[in-house]
Amino acid sequence: MKQKWEDMAFGLRIAHNTEFIGYVSEERNIDVLRKSSMLVFPSLIEGFGIVILEAFAQEKPVLVSDTKVLKEIVDDKVNGFVISPLDTNEWAEKITFLLKNKSTCKKMGSDGSHKVQRLYQAKLLAEKFELLYERLVAGQIDKGQ
Repeated sequence: MKQKWEDMAFGLRIAHNTEFIGYVSEERNIDVLRKSSMLVFPSLIEGFGIVILEAFAQEKPVLVSDTKVLKEIVDDKVNGFVISPLDTNEWAEKITFLLKNKSTCKKMGSDGSHKVQRLYQAKLLAEKFELLYERLVAGQIDKGQ
């Protein structure tokens, strides 16, 4: 698909602002996120989207498709935007808005960073899983839930 997407970027005259880099190491991933203005994540089938938390950790706002899992991570108009997956005009509008409004972009990224620190720290998640397992073993949770 890479050639198809590169051809499309050329046809849209955005090739000079677009880079299709393929697989990258974790270090390169963090570097790319750090240098980016935002994360645009239009996935329709993502399970959780760890890259969203990685972007938040780099203080970047995140634009996601309006799907159940993704909109549970991104708070619309707080730390990014939740957008109708097939509304290309809305995607373009929100991207342009953030590029033109650096202070809003920075504020949303900061709010995302605070969310990661508050809800997704490894120690906190481990404690939640431990509590869940303890309740499951004690029979306080139906195994079918």
